[in-house]
Amino acid sequence: MVQLLSYIIELYCTSATVKTRKRTFSIERGPYIYIGSCGRSCWKRIARHFRTEKKLFWHIDYATTACLPINAIVLRVEEKCLAKSLSEGLEYVRGFGCSDDREAPSHLFKASLREAIDAITARRPCQWRGKKEVIGL
Repeated sequence: MVQLLSYIIELYCTSATVKTRKRTFSIERGPYIYIGSCGRSCWKRIARHFRTEKKLFWHIDYATTACLPINAIVLRVEEKCLAKSLSEGLEYVRGFGCSDDREAPSHLFKASLREAIDAITARRPCQWRGKKEVIGL
């Protein structure tokens, strides 16, 4: 059985416009976090987001061309629950990275990784899967 995991990538953005295939997003200067999901090849997916040369496919691919990825963690928590919960307390970029998620308004949040972890641990909104640990990169 493949265990589904979530990851959070912390980005630092200067003011930018992120153009995806279908939409344009305005990004202000500052730290951002992106919530994604992954399975067995989680570290490969995260490493891909840190590469500068890649085929642009996901919203996060476009964001990492305009913003600098600086950190990542992996969590045993459902991605959609995490994004929905964080959207209730953190500023977000509406419609970014959530085309397959009808409950969360975004998967890109204007916050540092520390702020996201504080929000997650203070509220404990989602059920952890397996061991309760955070795996850092």
